[in-house]
Amino acid sequence: MDNEQYSNIKRFVFASERKYTIKPEPKEQPESQTSEERIIAAIKKENKELHQKIDTLERKFDVLAESLAEALALLKVQVRQDRKASECHFPIKSREELEEINGAINEEHIDLYTTKLKNILGTGQSLAKCLKNVLDEELLMEYNLDGTSGKSSLKNLKNFYRALEMAVQLKIPNEPAEKTIRKAIHNIKNGAFQKLSRAI
Repeated sequence: MDNEQYSNIKRFVFASERKYTIKPEPKEQPESQTSEERIIAAIKKENKELHQKIDTLERKFDVLAESLAEALALLKVQVRQDRKASECHFPIKSREELEEINGAINEEHIDLYTTKLKNILGTGQSLAKCLKNVLDEELLMEYNLDGTSGKSSLKNLKNFYRALEMAVQLKIPNEPAEKTIRKAIHNIKNGAFQKLSRAI
């Protein structure tokens, strides 16, 4: 076989191979969304975002409602305490009244009672006279600060005494309140003994 015939056969074989070569089919391109589908997708997205906002608002509302409920509860307690303070009658005449007021005073409302006691003490210079507006003279005869000499201790009535001490400190800021109260009680008792002696 000469070269020319070989070349012709070779070209025929290559041509045949090319003819039967299987080409991969092109991948189908996704069809573009229609106008309706785009609108529906947009509505779904907006709807989802709206629900998320509503959930957030509901959580905030729950927190706000809880805070308002707590504030209302505190306000009711404050109103009850204000009513109790306003219903206290002075001067206090009995141990029972004194113990009741001591029980009504607590950490949250001590300022309320301190202000009330300060107002009752008034602006007079003599604490001995002013203190008798808070505690009746006969009741004071049963007490001293420390509970010595067979007397009851005012300091044991911790809530009342603390409010009284703070009120006296506001009235007479230049002296220690305990010293001022002790001196006032002493003067009241001396005055009572003098009156009793003159009566005899």
